[in-house]
Amino acid sequence: MNKSFKSKLSVSILICTICAVCISILSAQKLFVHRNLAALQPGMNQYTEKTPGESLPLERPYEGAPPLVPHSVEDLAPVRGDNQCFECHFEGIELDEGHTATKIPASHFSNEYSGDKQEDQVIGIRYNCLQCHVPQTN
Repeated sequence: MNKSFKSKLSVSILICTICAVCISILSAQKLFVHRNLAALQPGMNQYTEKTPGESLPLERPYEGAPPLVPHSVEDLAPVRGDNQCFECHFEGIELDEGHTATKIPASHFSNEYSGDKQEDQVIGIRYNCLQCHVPQTN
């Protein structure tokens, strides 16, 4: 092949790739709009500012899914040696009459990979609550 043909072929492939990406983005945007979801619009999903005990969690999207966090997590992110989630959730304290914080399940006190078990301390791989439990949005 000559250089001119290779150059034209490269440009053609590039243009086709760009078109395919644009079509994918537009299709995804139509799908999200059709389902009444935010698509490619930053700031559309706003997290609640409610404090713990002011709202109830949404139903879990599927069996075995980690529960969503129904309150603000601003300034509650776990830091080495201090996880403020445990203050309410370790034993599942009653926040208001009839409203109890979800108790940390037994699965969080054992490591299924190493076999380690602890009775009074959450296993290290489960320490960062926000890697599985995400805040629900308004």
